[in-house]
Amino acid sequence: MLIDFATPAMAITQALADRLENRSTGDDALFERDLEVAANDLAQQIHASASGFALRAEEERREHRDDVLHQWGPALDLYVAFISIAESCLIATFARREEEAREAGVDPDPRLRVLAGMQARMCRVALAVQDLLLGGLPAAALASSRTAHELAVYSTVIGSHGAPDGEHPTLAARFDAYGQIERLKDARAHLEIDPTAFSEEDMARFAAERDTAVAEHGPDLKGKYGWATVLFDRTHIEFPHLERLATLQRMRSHYRWANHEVHATSRSLLMNAAITPDRIRYRTGRSTAGLAEPASATLTSVLHGLVAGA
Repeated sequence: MLIDFATPAMAITQALADRLENRSTGDDALFERDLEVAANDLAQQIHASASGFALRAEEERREHRDDVLHQWGPALDLYVAFISIAESCLIATFARREEEAREAGVDPDPRLRVLAGMQARMCRVALAVQDLLLGGLPAAALASSRTAHELAVYSTVIGSHGAPDGEHPTLAARFDAYGQIERLKDARAHLEIDPTAFSEEDMARFAAERDTAVAEHGPDLKGKYGWATVLFDRTHIEFPHLERLATLQRMRSHYRWANHEVHATSRSLLMNAAITPDRIRYRTGRSTAGLAEPASATLTSVLHGLVAGA
């Protein structure tokens, strides 16, 4: 049996009402006691009803998954097939390139590990999008497709411009080193919330590794997209610059659209609303509409990732 919110909620409301009505003569201690009793009763009922809520939610999820499969089953089968084939191709490609380097007695292409790491993430993002689509959460899937696009852009830029015999042979190493910059920033931000999260020795090590990266690659590494500054005649870089360099700027409008599902913009409210002349309804649950866009955007990014790693 699920919780009866009415009784404890009414008890809390009545305690507040009594307190306001008898403000001049009310007993604060008695009021606090009655309020605490009612709140504890509500908490106990919530705990006792948790499994019931979970079972009902799981039943609703399964029913909605059946609706999604009824409407989108063949298309989602193709999505799964594409992702599975892409993963197999990536594994085979990177294994082959490593084997070729060993047979030739040379070091592997420095881009190999970075691209393999990004494509592994791409596979994981694509899998998350699949689960979100099956769950009837296309807006959340659209937000994840944004990450897939960024991975495609970075992979394409590094794959196309970071060849060891090219103009920017250290590009993959710069991308790696940029992680030291980001780690120190993340640690400092976390210390503002939890001063005990990292020891002084940890912070000193993070700073030393950041300094080593900057000494090797130059102070411009510390800037936004600092790993890519060697590719431009400018120090201020934004993501659209990288998109154009990767010739993926045609996906910009899709990326902007997905941004609204990531950030709390006013536009995101409109995207989540069903507007009629007399009212606005905001969606809070699952849907069988809108699955095509995130699926298509994600598969496009996976395809570009495959090309970058080939």
